Amino acid sequence: GNELKGGTGGWPNPFRSGYKRGKMKKTVPYFDTAHLLKNSYATIVVEIGFVDTTCPASTIYAAINQSKGKKIIYNVPYRGHQLDQEQFRQEWEANVNRQKKSFIDEFLK
Repeated sequence: GNELKGGTGGWPNPFRSGYKRGKMKKTVPYFDTAHLLKNSYATIVVEIGFVDTTCPASTIYAAINQSKGKKIIYNVPYRGHQLDQEQFRQEWEANVNRQKKSFIDEFLK
């Protein structure tokens, strides 16, 4: 979707693969992660990094919007795909990971 309009698409970035664009437009809808959660009723806990260029925020929102279950979303403006800097790792642990772990622990009781 987003790549067709000149934006950054999500992994695996099919339009950068070198395959014929017309064939990709026909094939991608079957594998698009935006449809991954269609008809899901599961509770989703997701962290969305606003500077993640591997899994852009727009592609994550597209996927979770398909779900019919409860959504717990952590929007993290500074977060890329990897946590390379120690200060971000510490902030992530304090503000995101602990809440995710608490949710999972509570859910599995």
